Amino acid sequence: IFADLCRSAGMPEEKSHPHILKHSLGTHLANGGVPVQVIQQRLGHRNLQNTMVYLTISSAYVDRAFESAVSSGVVV
Repeated sequence: IFADLCRSAGMPEEKSHPHILKHSLGTHLANGGVPVQVIQQRLGHRNLQNTMVYLTISSAYVDRAFESAVSSGVVV
């Protein structure tokens, strides 16, 4: 069923596996500013290093985080 849905959505076959959903969730949460420890718990990882593998942080997220740090006085 999952493979059929992926084909219908035009996903490449090498990315058409259920694990991609876990990776997508971790990336989406990270880009939304969710703390990595929360993501770790949501993904069911015991080791934080396993969670870090899933995180590909967008430049937009980095820009927002920096602006937030500047506006709060953390970065001058």
